[in-house]
Amino acid sequence: MHRATSAFFAFFTLAVLSACTHGNPTTVRTGPGSATGVVIPVDVSLIRRGTHALVINGKTQFYLESKKENLQAYEGQTVFVRGTLESNFRSEDLPVMIVEFVKTAYGHEPLHAWEVPALNLSINAPETWEAKIEKGIVSFSLKNEASPLLTVSLTSSGSLPPGTSLYLAGHRGVRTTTEKDVSQDVFIEENGSVIHLHFDASTQTSVKRVEEGQILLSQFENLLSSLKFLTDQSSSSQTTGTGSETPCGGIAGVLCPSGYFCDITDPQENIGQCRHL
Repeated sequence: MHRATSAFFAFFTLAVLSACTHGNPTTVRTGPGSATGVVIPVDVSLIRRGTHALVINGKTQFYLESKKENLQAYEGQTVFVRGTLESNFRSEDLPVMIVEFVKTAYGHEPLHAWEVPALNLSINAPETWEAKIEKGIVSFSLKNEASPLLTVSLTSSGSLPPGTSLYLAGHRGVRTTTEKDVSQDVFIEENGSVIHLHFDASTQTSVKRVEEGQILLSQFENLLSSLKFLTDQSSSSQTTGTGSETPCGGIAGVLCPSGYFCDITDPQENIGQCRHL
């Protein structure tokens, strides 16, 4: 990795974390308000309000929460939000906006469904991600980039490596992260084989701003949630049948199927149930 690219992503992570933790609430008035920025997810906390945050020009301005709008559906997108700003539990934390209305401002793009029989996978990726399928390996690249943003392939080993456990489309897997989550490897068991997804935004020279890096990360998370196995009938029935009964979150990081979001019912354990969007 180039030194300049490493420095950018180190700054990217520190900027987001420091803005979320050490914001200056006096710069944002309470009461009715509106703003345009990028929605990013934040950790569920019992001592701080907010399920998401709004990033404007590289700085987190305030937290977001809503009982009317599904903010998870807008993660990584630039949106217009309107609602009421209120003080957080602690004075050192940024205020929280109770969102009454949200709509995509720009940056939202349609998805393209790619079926890869060699991997038994259906993948929904942004249309701006240029795909190349060759000899059972799928690579997704951004325009004018020399290095792929994401590659999907079969591993030579039939067992999962060490990592954080998760489930995708009902299949067991693990995730490993490096470079402050900018580079991620996801491994999924499938019919005696292991599928490997390697995501690395640090190689993308076109990523210059905090929002751009966060959008790529959120798009990758959405892609993971969209994965389906072509011959897996149980995954299909879960999506169209009893998906709203499926537990999600928790220490295993269980994701909901495409068309659902995780409604957290136990903030302490970060456990919820999949609900229709």
